[in-house]
Amino acid sequence: MQPIDAGPLVERLVRAFVEPGLELIDHHGDRGPAVTKFIGRVLFDPSPRIRQLFVDQVDPVEGRYLDALREALPDLDDDTILFGYTSMLTLLAVQQAATFNEVRWHLSADRTADSRDGARNY
Repeated sequence: MQPIDAGPLVERLVRAFVEPGLELIDHHGDRGPAVTKFIGRVLFDPSPRIRQLFVDQVDPVEGRYLDALREALPDLDDDTILFGYTSMLTLLAVQQAATFNEVRWHLSADRTADSRDGARNY
């Protein structure tokens, strides 16, 4: 038997986690932005009660997901896997909560948005 190349498997696992969160807007029509903001804000809510309600809902799936990451990345210790998972969850929650939607980033004087590939309207 040949060892499985973890690269594509890890990529598929990350996509399986991130893409549904990013697609929430599409699945909820006009309510999509409000639904994603709500989920993102629940993740950042400081209330232990609210956070526990969320954990209770996602715990079984989250456990299977972390097990799959452990299997796909056998050379990494649990702390490293949890750090990566938590970082991924945090970035998704920030995006869902629309934390930076109103932020207008400014480029340095020697660089303009037009000079970059895939430039965005800053």
